[in-house]
Amino acid sequence: MKRILISILIVLGVFAAYGQQVPLYSQYMNHPLIINPAFAGYKNYSPLRFSSRQQWVGIEGAPTTQVLSYHGRIGRANFYDNKGYLNNKNKFDDQGNISTSRGAIFSGKEALGAVVYNDHLGPINRAGVQFNYAYHTKLDKIRDRFNRSPNLAFSAAFSLSQFVLDESKLILFDANDPIIDGSKESIFMPDINVGMLMYTDVYFVGLSALNLMQSKIRINGSNSDDNRMMRHYFAVAGYKYETQSDIFIQPTVLVKATEFAPIQVDITARVIAKNLNAGISYRTNNDIVLLLGMKTGKYYFGYSFDYSFGNI
Repeated sequence: MKRILISILIVLGVFAAYGQQVPLYSQYMNHPLIINPAFAGYKNYSPLRFSSRQQWVGIEGAPTTQVLSYHGRIGRANFYDNKGYLNNKNKFDDQGNISTSRGAIFSGKEALGAVVYNDHLGPINRAGVQFNYAYHTKLDKIRDRFNRSPNLAFSAAFSLSQFVLDESKLILFDANDPIIDGSKESIFMPDINVGMLMYTDVYFVGLSALNLMQSKIRINGSNSDDNRMMRHYFAVAGYKYETQSDIFIQPTVLVKATEFAPIQVDITARVIAKNLNAGISYRTNNDIVLLLGMKTGKYYFGYSFDYSFGNI
């Protein structure tokens, strides 16, 4: 009976909040490593980012998520000598990659990334860490209409998460139910994610697959195949249009698919003007999302608000 209850909780959690096994945000481009590990190192700088999301505000036990991420090219350390001057042993291309290297351990094409997250839904909590490795190469034989060659990145990531069920937070019909003893049960689960990304400073296209191992959630000795992590598949694409007035328009599309839920699509359009940006997104489960962002110096602040036209 207890195993059946746990299975129902896991399935309800997945259907009630799509993708809750994988932390996801309306501003997913703030933490692209969550949906595709190949985003590690795709910038010419190494961003450190934190996000917090509260879903279904006002409902007790509603999902909350916190994510911290960091990524960057390994070879960046070879850019400068001990005095802080540009290392003349290396030559760089327009993207900041090392094109010629002498005495450098890495070529500048390798990248590392890390994600730490905590995802809470009622009596269920899942926290974990993910380590990314990506390799970037330039497709010199391909040119766009601006004579630019895209970059291609391949990546693999290892994740380790802890799944916790807190029985003390269950509301029982029979307070003296002997099956539920009010304890906490937990398990550690490893998994593997893979991804690829083609990008320039104007556009990007990526594909990824997460939870390839589909680790079983062996709570209370359960060995059922129903209690497991599900494979998630993501396709993402975006393009940045520059207008004549130094204003950029960036449409993006995110497609999410998994085994037990319908395909979901996020269609977003943002307007970027100097250090400010605003946008709107439509999600195919009848959600509308408003996006706001502001950059000041090296810092960026973003806010999003989701409004659902469907039933919870």
